[in-house]
This record gives sequence, structure tokens and C-alpha cells, in this order.
Amino acid sequence: MSKGRSKPNADPQRMAALKRGMQLYGAGDPLGGERIAGELLARDPEDVQALGLRAMCLVQLARLPEALEAADAGVGLAPREPMLLALRARTLRLLGRSEEALEAYRTALVVQPGMETAAAGAAELLLSLKRVDEAAEVLNPLLSRGFRNHQVGLAGARLARLRGQSERGIRLLTPFAEHSGLPPAVRVEVLFGLADLYQELGRDAEAVETVRVASRLRGSRFSAAAHRRAVDRFIAAFTPAIFERLVRAKDNAGLRPIFVVGLPRSGTTLVERILAAHPSVTACGELDGMQRLTMEAQSGRPLSWVLQDPQALTRPVIEAGPTRYASGVPLDAGDGWMTDKMPANVMYLPLIRLVFPEAPIIRCLRDPRDTAVSCFFQHFGAANDWAYDDAQLVSYFKDVERVYKHCRNALAIDVLEVQYEDLVRDPDPLSRQIVTHTGLNWDDACLRPHEVEADARTRSVDQVNRPMYTSSVGRWKRYESLLGGMLSQFD
Repeated sequence: MSKGRSKPNADPQRMAALKRGMQLYGAGDPLGGERIAGELLARDPEDVQALGLRAMCLVQLARLPEALEAADAGVGLAPREPMLLALRARTLRLLGRSEEALEAYRTALVVQPGMETAAAGAAELLLSLKRVDEAAEVLNPLLSRGFRNHQVGLAGARLARLRGQSERGIRLLTPFAEHSGLPPAVRVEVLFGLADLYQELGRDAEAVETVRVASRLRGSRFSAAAHRRAVDRFIAAFTPAIFERLVRAKDNAGLRPIFVVGLPRSGTTLVERILAAHPSVTACGELDGMQRLTMEAQSGRPLSWVLQDPQALTRPVIEAGPTRYASGVPLDAGDGWMTDKMPANVMYLPLIRLVFPEAPIIRCLRDPRDTAVSCFFQHFGAANDWAYDDAQLVSYFKDVERVYKHCRNALAIDVLEVQYEDLVRDPDPLSRQIVTHTGLNWDDACLRPHEVEADARTRSVDQVNRPMYTSSVGRWKRYESLLGGMLSQFD
């Protein structure tokens, strides 16, 4: 990257710090990389490379508004730096601003024709928007002449899978999976992509072993014991009497959120699409607002991202909550109804009720064995460390259920429960119940969620782009002989 308006700075210490920051990012430690970027920017706020590093790390940490701020600052200093343009495009996409993201990718490709990072990003977005032919137009020149970026391989493999050519997808990804010199984070992403293709072809043992290799390579910082203790503190501290005394926000900052919560892979994307089919609802995907509010309020406490301390939820914190939450909402949500389908918000139900007292909450339920299998095969990036170890996954699932039962039974938080299996078997009555729960009038479009043109930005996107199907019900049985130790832990 160029150095913006500042003079080129080849200071050895700075260059070593940048290299170390990139190594930490590539090794799956975006927090360490972001810390180094911050130190560099404290010395030179116009260090474009440090701004790029900071934006990359913040994206991995799901701190998207801050990531966009860093990317915008970098592009302002170096408007023809293609890597920054592509990074800005990726951040815009994750914020739900799809058309702006496409335009940023196109700008990068004008500045540097054939740029692999930008082409892969544009193709992935187009595939999620069901614009498959356009995605192929972007990818085919790179696939035919050869490429070096694994993201091109992943986008090409996804295109191949959608066209029933999974063997071709395997050929595209295998060289990257076997390249031991690539950063671990890259190999992990590729290995999960390969596992998807093996599943598609019924090569289940290979799929499971590939995920095992990827999970060991990725590693995990999650402590099941520490998380369990944090949940214990939550249950002990949030008594009905204390919860009742906490202040409720009166101003919703112009937002009308609908929260769709549950475990990952439990049907949250499908429920969001049912709502997004309504003309009055904007799908905003998975927003991190509640987690940010929790971490800010509980700063300095152990596992600050787990809600534990009602005393931290002071009047100023709650009254500022809607505005702080709104800072992470895509601009096109306007002042109408919007969805937040962050599954982890199931852990923040008391905070949701304090910050948005009237907001509808929908909890998605699914056979935990099917959910566990789907999470096992899911690459969550830097999030959800619990998903990369069988015992930790089981422990996290049980902690979520403990939190949810306390919120429903002790705190009497009103939630509509939607059973995934019932929804896909007979969509009409439950879809109507979902819409009615929000207070919206019924619209027949809500029976056609697969027609919604929106970028889900989750692994579920290719599934929800199809009409509802029941083939995923009882899918765990296919893997019982391979994942029986984990599956047997669920009742």
C-alpha cells in the first residue's frame, strides 16, 4: 500500500511492526494485530498501511463501524489504493450495504483490472444476491488463466457447487489446502470449503476429517469452565426483583428492531427472510450492537462479553443504548421495521428488553443434534471459538439453554418460540404467527422468503435462496457413526 499524504516511511521498526501485525492477523489473532495498528497510528495517524491493518483486524473482530471508519480514512489518503478499496467494499458488505459494496469492488477492479481479491469479493456478493451469471462473468477470466488468491478458489468452488460441479470445486481448492506455507487462517478457510464439497458428494468421512484438521489448525481460546462460571454469575445476579428495578429506555433512536435469536444454524436466517419478504421490513443480518453494549458496560470484568452484572446497566448506559446500537445499523434500514438476526443475542435478552422494551423477540429452536452438526461444519472466522471443539460446543449449547430458561421462566421475558422442523414442514401457520407477533399486517410475500433479494452474509444464504425444504431435518443421523460422541451428549 502507498503511504497517503505522508512521506514514505521505511523505518525498520515500523516495517517490523507492520509485518508482525499481519502475522498475528494471519495466525488468527486479530486483537493482537489491531493493537499493533493502533500503536502505529498513535505515532502517525496518516499511516495508510496501519489503517489498512486496523480495518482488516476490526473486520475479523466484527467491529464493523470502526473498521469502515479506518478503511474510509485510508481511502481518503490513498484513493487509488486497490487493496484499501477492496477492504472497504468487504466492510460495506458486512454492514449490509450491498450496492455500495459492489460499487467499491468495481472501482478497485477499474484501478487494478483482474485484481483477485476484488474479483472474488464481488463474485461472492453476486452469488449471495442470486446473480449467478454475473458472478461467473467476474470469475471465469481468472479461473481460465490461473490464479493465486485462495478467495478466488473459494468463490469458484461455491459457483461450481451451485452448478452441480463439486468435483471441479475440489480441484480448485486442493492446491491451497495442501500448501503448508500459507497462513493458518487461510488454510482453515480453505479446508472448511473443501469439507462443504465433500458433504455435497456424500464423502462424509472425508468431510469430518477435513474439519477436524481445520479445527486443530485454527485452535480455540474458549474456556468452557470460565463461560459456565460467567453464566452462573448471570443467573445469580439477574433476579426478578433486580431486573424489575432496572431502568428502561424511552427513546428508540428511530429504530423498530425485531430480534431473531437462537443458536447458530437453528433457522434464524430463514425466519429473517420470512420477515424481510414483508414490504415494511429491512433485513439487517447479524448485528453486534448488543454485544458491544454489554462489553462497554462491563469493561474490565472477566468475560465482559457475557452479561453478568446488572449494576453495570446504569441509567446512562441504558438511555444511551438505542443510539449506540443504532451506530451499527445499516443506513438503508431507515426508520421502519428492521431485523437483527444475531444468534448470540439469545444471551442478551435482558439487555434487549431494557434498551428496546417493546421490541418483538423470536427464538428459533431446532433439534440440537442437527444444530450441532451444522455448527461443526461451520467456519465462523474469529467468532464462536466454542464451535471448534466437540466438548466446548456441547458445553456452550447447554449454557445458552440455561440463560434462555432463566430469562423466560424467572425474568418473564416475552419471546415467540419457532420450531424449525414445524416451520419447514408447514410454513403457512407459523409464518403468519411470526408476522403477527411483530404487530405487522400479514402479506402473502412472507410465504416466499426465497424470493427476497438480500445478501444474508452467512453460510445459510444458499439454502434460504431455495424454496423451503425438509431434507435438513434429522440430518444428524447421517453423521451419527462419525460424530456420535458429541451427538450422544444431547437429550
